[in-house]
Amino acid sequence: MNISKKRLMKIIEEELDKVTASDVRKDASASARETGASGITDQERGLIKKLQSQLTTAAKSGNVATGRALKLAQMLSAELSKMSEAQSLDELAPRKGAMSVDAAAIAEAERLEQMYRKAGLTDKANQIRKAISAAEAGEVNIMQFHKMYQE
Repeated sequence: MNISKKRLMKIIEEELDKVTASDVRKDASASARETGASGITDQERGLIKKLQSQLTTAAKSGNVATGRALKLAQMLSAELSKMSEAQSLDELAPRKGAMSVDAAAIAEAERLEQMYRKAGLTDKANQIRKAISAAEAGEVNIMQFHKMYQE
């Protein structure tokens, strides 16, 4: 069966949309379980839920990773980093939790890599392989992972 590059790209985009949506739902439930078991107070849990909801709503209507929203997020990240002695927002690549790259996301990326290789698009396949390697090494979070191979 011959398939045009344009059609292949459309299929891949559709598959990525499916993966991203299901990953978000799966990661949200994992995050909720972790939050409940971590000793976070009800007040803290409410604040986390409110911020997450506001970020999600704002992201639907615009890019929250730019302008004033980004500056405020970086300020919040810096303050939280001081409190927890964690890494800064730009360096954060969790191995567990809502923002981590799970095995299902890596498996889907490997499937896409093979599709590109079979279609003769080795540059794109190599780009996906690079993203997979970074994810397996724990160097990127799920958003960075998807961005690496969607560009």
